[in-house]
Amino acid sequence: PGLHFRRNSKAGERLYGFYDPTFCLIAQGAKDIVLGDETFRYDASHYLISTIELPLMGEVAEASTATPYLGFRLILDPVVVTSIMVESAVTQPRRDAVKAINVSTLDANLLDAALRLVRLIDSTTEYQALAPLVIREIIYRLLTGPQADRMRHLAMFGGQSHRMVR
Repeated sequence: PGLHFRRNSKAGERLYGFYDPTFCLIAQGAKDIVLGDETFRYDASHYLISTIELPLMGEVAEASTATPYLGFRLILDPVVVTSIMVESAVTQPRRDAVKAINVSTLDANLLDAALRLVRLIDSTTEYQALAPLVIREIIYRLLTGPQADRMRHLAMFGGQSHRMVR
């Protein structure tokens, strides 16, 4: 639950919808996410984070039958984000204006945690026991990385923002 994978052998297919707060990685290929007039491109060396449910258009920008697009999406739970913020006492300077979506460079620690989560899906028992811990690590790394302001936004306004969107 909350973990989604996508494989696409063809670039250019557009999907429209409301995306939950998510953390997205790409193993291969590239994708464009469009919100209004802004386009956010991410690939195997970048990740995308969205902190409120938004009407977005997604389009796989790089894919072929030889090298298909391979994507990973993890739904972010505001309750878990808040819990980790409180337990770890993560604090950083707060900026007033924070977009609800953006792309950042993927670092080795965040990639390692995501890979460990993906490897767990082969064993139901291990996934049930360890996935919540690895997801907490991913959220912690997001809270202490360049997306910290967005994650704080999700923790503080997640429930309220989602009710407004609905």
